Amino acid sequence: MSFDSDRDEAVVAVRSTTPLQYIVSLATALASPRFLDEALPPNRLDSIDDPTMVLRQVRCIGALSAEAAEDGERFRDKLVEWGEELEEMTRKLHHEEYDDRTQFIVDILRDAHGLAGTIVHLLEAAEIDIVREIRVPSLPDDKLSKIARTVAISASIQSQYGAFATYRQLFEQREFKRETVPEPEVDAADPLGTPIGSIVLRGPRAKQLGWHMEGHLSHPLPIHEDAPEFAVEITVATPDRPAATAATTRMLSHKNMRATPEAVSLLSALSEDVHAICEALHWLASEEKARTVRLDEIRYALAKLDVDRLFTDAPPSLSKAVRALLKAEQPLTQSELAEAAGVSTRSLRRHIDGLIALDIVRQIDSGYRIALPRPDDEERGERLLPTPLVEDEDVQMVVFELVLELVDTDEAGRLGDPDDPLGRPFFGPRLDCDPIRGALPHAKPYLQCAKQLCGAPQAHEQTIAVGPSIQQTSLRESAAGVS
Repeated sequence: MSFDSDRDEAVVAVRSTTPLQYIVSLATALASPRFLDEALPPNRLDSIDDPTMVLRQVRCIGALSAEAAEDGERFRDKLVEWGEELEEMTRKLHHEEYDDRTQFIVDILRDAHGLAGTIVHLLEAAEIDIVREIRVPSLPDDKLSKIARTVAISASIQSQYGAFATYRQLFEQREFKRETVPEPEVDAADPLGTPIGSIVLRGPRAKQLGWHMEGHLSHPLPIHEDAPEFAVEITVATPDRPAATAATTRMLSHKNMRATPEAVSLLSALSEDVHAICEALHWLASEEKARTVRLDEIRYALAKLDVDRLFTDAPPSLSKAVRALLKAEQPLTQSELAEAAGVSTRSLRRHIDGLIALDIVRQIDSGYRIALPRPDDEERGERLLPTPLVEDEDVQMVVFELVLELVDTDEAGRLGDPDDPLGRPFFGPRLDCDPIRGALPHAKPYLQCAKQLCGAPQAHEQTIAVGPSIQQTSLRESAAGVS
């Protein structure tokens, strides 16, 4: 967990192999003394403008006794105690100190959801942005679905319509709990609430977890019969060019350097994800005077990544060859490259052509080299780039030349047939690589790389309404007085 006071941005990263681990880890991290003292110290809690009634009954903030409402330090201590009590409950669960295991787990989950929701709403009231990162290892779909459902429930708790806590308004089945909170006046012209902060999914099956979340978000729990008619829109998306640009810009700003479009394209094309981009740039030294990052520095940064963080979805032999070329001080012959990468020459020949087609790797008289300047006196500062970046080539043309290189010579004619899976993508107004992936499964990493080099959009994005279906009145109907 960390807190950036300049940006008023809090980040909490937790590992999740089970629903219980996710929500308990999140709640106890948020309630830890170190996090609260950095993000929500007593003076920050005292400065929250919301009246106590709003915090307690509208936002449903827990642990807010009359004494705590008047004393930020006492409130901070109450939150810490709540986290410690939750930790004690998990200790008892581990040592089987309970009467009914199922009921005890339900009690822990409810307590953890309450604590996490309380602190997230406090952060929002204090105008602090919160990012929750969930690190998920390789898990089967049934386990991912269970985690996704708990994340969806927590997302409903950690969202709002105005200042009103969404869960209590829409999903709370206990009538005595609903009786203690006022109901919002829903604006028919604007019946949509918002999530608080954002959630980042990370890991080898992050995309699959995201798909499961899409299924659970719209109906995380049954809506109670007297629920007000509003919903919360949550967008589920994969990182795209803007995310890579933001990560590169922020990381380089810490080094007193400026990003360039070429740097973003290269980092996106050759690294696994946004996290890998940040890890690579972390290796660069800081500068006394502000300047633009050099291409040889991008090469140096990429060379610091482990093989499994290079070149998304590529065969291991290809990632190893890319890393060997990034680190090489001189061009390497085929046998030298195979030896440096620890792969067979046969495997190298099978995979290297795609990178040559994209001009990421160049085959010159003295061997293979990466199309980036070396960080030495001889090439430092040179403008050596893959052709798609130099000539600003259209992504359809780059992919066409790539596929032409990857297919057998006798099948090249398929690219001119609009009814063929290999030719269809090149006859429409927008490039759709799915038919190519189906016909040429081994082309997937090269296609992703080509789109990144050309800055083409790749993100999957879907907006999901959490809550009841909302019928909005159109502007024309509203102007005419039609309901």
